[in-house]
Amino acid sequence: MSSHHFVREGQEPALWIMDPISFQLVGPLLEWAPLVLVSHNALDYVLQWRIKIDVILTSSGNVGMLPKELFDQVPLEVLLYKPHESLFKKALDCLIGKNQTAVNITVDTSNDAFKQAGEFSGRLQMNLFNEKLKWSGISSGTFEKWLPAHTNLWMQESLAMQTIQFQGLKNENGKFATVVDGVVSIWSDQLFWVGEEQD
Repeated sequence: MSSHHFVREGQEPALWIMDPISFQLVGPLLEWAPLVLVSHNALDYVLQWRIKIDVILTSSGNVGMLPKELFDQVPLEVLLYKPHESLFKKALDCLIGKNQTAVNITVDTSNDAFKQAGEFSGRLQMNLFNEKLKWSGISSGTFEKWLPAHTNLWMQESLAMQTIQFQGLKNENGKFATVVDGVVSIWSDQLFWVGEEQD
C-alpha cells in the first residue's frame, strides 16, 4: 500500500515571505508546494533559493526594478500596492481571492504584525514565523497540545484587557513553561497567539 498523500490545490497553507528568513526554516513549509507570495523587500534573498514564486507583492514604483530572472518563473503574478495601502490587507485579500484557507507568514513579529494579521483571523488560519518562534493564531478559543516537561511557550493577546487562561503551564517572567509531560490547554474568548520555539 502506498504511503503517498495527495493534497488538493489550495488545501496546503500558502507561504508569504514578507520579511527575509533563513531557508532552513522555510524549507519544511515548501514540502507540499504551496502557493508562494514574496514581498519586494525579501525578493533578492528568496531568488537565491531558486524556488518557484507565484506572486510578487511590490509597489507600482518598484515594478521597473524587478530582477530579470523573475521572468523565467512564468506564470508569475505581480500584485501592485499603493503607498497608502496596507501590505497585510493587499496580500491576505489576494490569498482569500485564490481560495486559500491558511497561510504561513515570515515576518518581524511586532505588535503591529499581530494586529494586522488578527483582522483576518476569521477568514484565514495564520502562523507567523521569525527566526526564533512560530506564532499560531488561535481564533477557535482553545489551544491544546501534548508537550514534554520544560517546553517554553509565549502568548500574545489580541486585546489590551483580554483574559487568557491556561492549564499545565507556569508563568516564568513573561514566558510559560510546561510543568510535566502532558497536554497543555490555553483558552480565551478572543483571538490569541501562541509562540513555540523553532526546532
